[in-house]
Amino acid sequence: MNAGCLIEAVMAPSDALPRALAGPALGEPLRAILDGGRWAPSGDNVQPWRFHVLDGERVDVTLHGDDSFYETLWNAKGIFLAAGGLLETLRIVASQHGRRLDWQLASGTGNKRIRLRFTSDVAVASDPLQHVVAARSVQRHAYRLTPLTPAQRERLERSVGTGFELAWNETPGSRWQAARLNMKAADIRFRLPQTFETNQHILDWDQNFSPDRIPVKAIAVDALTRRLMKLLLKRWRWLDFMNRYLGATLLPSIEMDLVPGLACAAHFVLRFSADAADTTSPQATIRAGQAMQRLWLQATAEGLALQPSMAPALMAGYHRHPDAQPRFMAASRHVAESLADYARAPPHRIAFMGRIGTPRSSHVKARSVRKSLDELASKPDRPA
Repeated sequence: MNAGCLIEAVMAPSDALPRALAGPALGEPLRAILDGGRWAPSGDNVQPWRFHVLDGERVDVTLHGDDSFYETLWNAKGIFLAAGGLLETLRIVASQHGRRLDWQLASGTGNKRIRLRFTSDVAVASDPLQHVVAARSVQRHAYRLTPLTPAQRERLERSVGTGFELAWNETPGSRWQAARLNMKAADIRFRLPQTFETNQHILDWDQNFSPDRIPVKAIAVDALTRRLMKLLLKRWRWLDFMNRYLGATLLPSIEMDLVPGLACAAHFVLRFSADAADTTSPQATIRAGQAMQRLWLQATAEGLALQPSMAPALMAGYHRHPDAQPRFMAASRHVAESLADYARAPPHRIAFMGRIGTPRSSHVKARSVRKSLDELASKPDRPA
C-alpha cells in the first residue's frame, strides 16, 4: 500500500455508525470530526481517550490512566501531551465543517475529563493541515541528509505558535550529540525491569498496520535483531542476562538511535518560551501537545518525516524515582546533565524533542493506525 492509498483508506469514514455513539446526538459533522480526531498521536499508540457525546455540540473526553512506568517517570505528562495533540487534531478537522472548538479541563487534582464544544461559526476558515491529519505518522528509519531550507524552517517555527520556540541542532556534531544522548537513554530504558512489561506489549509482531500498538516492522531494525528482540522479550531473566553480560542493548541502539540520529536533516527541541509563566500544569502540557501536533502536521505538509525522541527526558528523571535501582542512578544523572546541555534549557521548559528530515521513500510498509470510533466510545461514569 503506497502513501496515497493509505491516506485515502484511513481517512474514509467507518461504514457503520458506532453503536456506543449512535443516536440523534451524533450528527454527521460531529461524527466526521471525531472520526478524524482519532488520528492524533499518542505514546506507543495507546490512544488514552474515550469519547462520550452529550448532544449535537458537546462531547466529554475521558483520559484513561496509563499505568506504565514511563508515565510515572513523567508524572502523567505524557497523557496530557497526547490530549493536546488530540484537541489540536479535532480543532483542525472541525474547521473543515465550520465548527469552532472550545475546551475546558475539569477542575480537581488528577481529573482527566475534558469538556468539548463544537460551535458553528461562519468566521472559522478551513485549516489547510486537515489534508495531512491521517498521513502524519512516526517514521523511524534513516532519512536523507538534505538540509532544511530557510523557508521550511521559518514555517515550522511559525507553526508552534506563541509561547513556544524551536531550538535546532543541524550540524554533524550536534546530530552526533543527539544520537549519543538517545543511545544513553535507550541503554537505561532497555535494562530496567520496571519497563520490561511495557516493552513486551507495545510491539505488534503480527500486523504491519496495527490499530493499538507499534508494528515491529515499523521499527528501524533488521530481521536478525527483530528475531532476537522477540526471543528476549519472552522472559525478563533472559533479557537481563544478555544485557548484563553480552551487551544486548548495543545492536538495537545502533540501529534505532545512532544510525537514524545521524541520518536526518536536524534534531530539534520544542521549548516553552523563556518568559512562560506556566510550564508544568496539565493545561500547559496540553498547550504543548497542541504545539507539537501543529509542528508535526506542518512537517508532514512540507513532505518531511519526523520521529519523537523523548527517551532522554524520561530517563533523566529516573534517579529521582522512589523505586530507582542504584546501578542505574549514575547513568540517569549523566543523561540529565547531557540533556540540559543539549536542549540549552532547564527540564521544565522542554516540551517535545525529535528529529526531522526528508524520507528516503514515500512508500509506507508499516505504521500504527487507530482503533475504531466504536472502541473509543464510552458511557459516562457519572451524570454530565
